[in-house]
Amino acid sequence: MNKRLQILLIVVSAILLITCSCPISDLFGESRGEISDERRFEVLNDIAAFHAELPEDGDPEEGVQKLLDHLNSIPEMVAAGVAEDGSVWGQFTDGRLAVFVEANPLPQIDDTDTQNAPTPSINHPMQNDPYLHALWTNQDNQNWSTNKYQNETINLPLSSDAVVVNALSARYGGEWNQISSLLNEGMYNVRSIEATVENLKTIQNVGVLYFSTHGAFGILSSDLLFDIFSEDEGSPDERIFVLKTSTQVSFDTERIYNEELAAGRLVYINLVEKAGLGIAGIRTESGELITKETEESRTPLEWSYGITQAFVRMYFSFSPHSFVFVSACNSFKYDSMDAFLEKGAAVYAGWTGTVYKTIATRTPDLVFSLLLGVEGINSFDPPHRPFDHLHIWEYIQQTGEDTDTTDSPPAKLMFAGDERIILAPSIQMIDVDEENDEITLHGIFGEDEGEVLINQTSIDVKEWRSDRIVTELPPADDPDGSGEVMVSVRNHDSNKVPLTLWQGSFNYTVEPDRVWADGLEQIAEMDLYIRADVHPYREKPGEIPQHRSVLVSTAQESSGTWSFEGSGTPDVCELAELSGGGELPAYDPEQSEDIATFFGAWGSVDGQTRTMDLDFSVSVSVFAGGELTITCDGVEQSQGVSLLVLDFIIQPVQLSLDGNFNIQEGQINGSTTMGMDTGATGTLEWDLIEADYPPDEDTHADRPTHITQISY
Repeated sequence: MNKRLQILLIVVSAILLITCSCPISDLFGESRGEISDERRFEVLNDIAAFHAELPEDGDPEEGVQKLLDHLNSIPEMVAAGVAEDGSVWGQFTDGRLAVFVEANPLPQIDDTDTQNAPTPSINHPMQNDPYLHALWTNQDNQNWSTNKYQNETINLPLSSDAVVVNALSARYGGEWNQISSLLNEGMYNVRSIEATVENLKTIQNVGVLYFSTHGAFGILSSDLLFDIFSEDEGSPDERIFVLKTSTQVSFDTERIYNEELAAGRLVYINLVEKAGLGIAGIRTESGELITKETEESRTPLEWSYGITQAFVRMYFSFSPHSFVFVSACNSFKYDSMDAFLEKGAAVYAGWTGTVYKTIATRTPDLVFSLLLGVEGINSFDPPHRPFDHLHIWEYIQQTGEDTDTTDSPPAKLMFAGDERIILAPSIQMIDVDEENDEITLHGIFGEDEGEVLINQTSIDVKEWRSDRIVTELPPADDPDGSGEVMVSVRNHDSNKVPLTLWQGSFNYTVEPDRVWADGLEQIAEMDLYIRADVHPYREKPGEIPQHRSVLVSTAQESSGTWSFEGSGTPDVCELAELSGGGELPAYDPEQSEDIATFFGAWGSVDGQTRTMDLDFSVSVSVFAGGELTITCDGVEQSQGVSLLVLDFIIQPVQLSLDGNFNIQEGQINGSTTMGMDTGATGTLEWDLIEADYPPDEDTHADRPTHITQISY
């Protein structure tokens, strides 16, 4: 159509509208104008009757063609066709759309059936789709890799309001009930609602939306009056994505939703059985179902309303960092998700094709259970900590849980958005810094600062980043100096990680030496506090938790005593006697350099080998506190001054840990250096030292110092 003709038609149309003051439809007669409710119902029920006459076991393609021929024969229908997803659509002359959806849950696939089992997909789908790739990265040629995770913004939904919407019958699996339970356990304010039109209008400022329904495409034909304004001749038809509601079409609802239907926010939608074309009908004002009598084996399926993207744009809204999962066939086509992203969804998930009961039930549960770190129908042993959606997406691709292979091409679960979403914070591991009285938590926490708790007691946060938190560490002898560490953001709790404590005595005895007196005995009694996170963890979903080697050192709350006792014959006199002792403090990095009376232990713990390797240092100098009496040939030489004795156990000590991380009793004999050019032998011994808050889930359940639930 050339521009001159377009202008002419516009002018003529305007003149006719002004002069006759009539609706646009009157310009073309009743066939392109308004349709009464009564006539529309006659048409819809005529289609229902036609459905019923089609053989249930007939050729589906032949049945579809017969339906199209019938639709095209109806004067009130301006066009009819088959959309790319197989949905049959018809458009009334007043622009309203009716869509017929193929919907059959099919028998569940036997997981042991290798022929029908999902095929694993290792490659990231965005590598092969330029549109999706650009949508996600805003760059045309960026390769996908796990390293990209380091550059993503990580966030929890700003709103804790979650809505779970269902428009399906129980025969489709009922996974929406499980999703509600998972979100409730994750401390979200969950509204589980039926997908009525009125309920859907209330989806506003939500942080999480899960919508389980049927999806289909319809076409709005370009063969209408307004298309004379198009720039190009042969303007393309507009594809409309429809999500089924549970509101059924009736005389009352037609009056209530007349404006929504006229604006294209609602359309008519009907389910069609896969084997044939099923039947459909409309209820009268008295509630009677208008349909043709059929065989008992075929259940009447009623006309319902479906919402379009225009409805989403009008009524839906989402909080910052929100997550939307529309579990419906073809819900990840471009025009399926655009409105949700425009209305604020930070991350959108949907299916690229037709999805059936087995995958549609199992995969959403898997996604939410991994996002929240709570156990669903997909259980993990040991339990799983929360992860972000990108790690989860990668995992379900590797396991094939993202793919429904029932149809060809298979349907895949895809994600779109420009953020990295978590639904709960997650602790991967904790490092202890005894010198600075700090712990550093590594994991996925989100940009917004929350709180860190030990045994439900909040501790001061020094630094908060999306993948790293530094906090103060209470003293080791404080009740909250060890125990259950957890991160909470907007009342959403992370997994609980045990900060394990070992407290026990080590006795160090130096045998008589050749420096001062061959009968002198030197004893150090040390009460050690050692803390570490020794629980195994997963770096990615689905992995077997692995232990690491953790650096440890004595806490500053450790304490000890030293004592000297004995006599001998040093060079300065014929007989020397020594007695006394004092406090032996734990090593303090802030002490003066000339103070050299301390003890300490430094090393590592390996949860895999169940060993703790420590280097002990014990030193008593002339500046040591306490009382020491030295008598030389019966004459007291000094009081309150200690000998210059500097003792180190120079060989590492390996402590054995049992299955509950308790330190097993033992002793070791080793060389020491006395601060001189001579040596002596020392003995270090210790009794059984029990671990408080060990990482094993059921360890020491009869003691208060255990954690009842650990996720890895």
